[in-house]
Amino acid sequence: MILLDDEDQQLIRLLLLKLVAMIERGKFAELLEAGFLDQEFLNRIRDLKARDICRVSMHKGLRIGVYVDVPSLVHAVGALARGQDDDGTLDYYIFHGATIAMLQDLFRLSRDDAISRRRYLLGAKAAEELERGGRAKLPRGAVRAEIERAWLGLQCSSIPLTTCYRKLHEQFAGLSLATIYGAVAAISRKGKT
Repeated sequence: MILLDDEDQQLIRLLLLKLVAMIERGKFAELLEAGFLDQEFLNRIRDLKARDICRVSMHKGLRIGVYVDVPSLVHAVGALARGQDDDGTLDYYIFHGATIAMLQDLFRLSRDDAISRRRYLLGAKAAEELERGGRAKLPRGAVRAEIERAWLGLQCSSIPLTTCYRKLHEQFAGLSLATIYGAVAAISRKGKT
């Protein structure tokens, strides 16, 4: 538990307001179980005016503790980091020519979200030009065979598809991700993956 002190008056005031809200919603049993004296005392807290709550929050002897569930905090921070990684990967895909369909497929985005994100990153004019561009042209001959060999060598069953396509794009940086995605789709249609 973290004990708040005089420097935390705003936080203490917010917690007191939260307490008042809980009382107003009738959560007496929960508050009594948490150690509050009785319902009469809780009613006195509920009846405090805003200025009185401010005065109570500034009282020198007031001790309020905050419990932090560390495992849930660790999980939340990890989820944020994963989300930032996903955002970075999504941005990479957009900057390197992924189609809206590809973004929808690999990142589970709605069409509107994919279009919105692309317009945000590239600007409306550039995004519209990409949307009008039609299908990416597939590479021919030797390049397509190299892509096929590289794709089969990545063993994508054990890593996320977004990682596979990014690794493939790093090997064929002169091609857009849309072109690579189309080439892989053609490989899949041939029944090789």
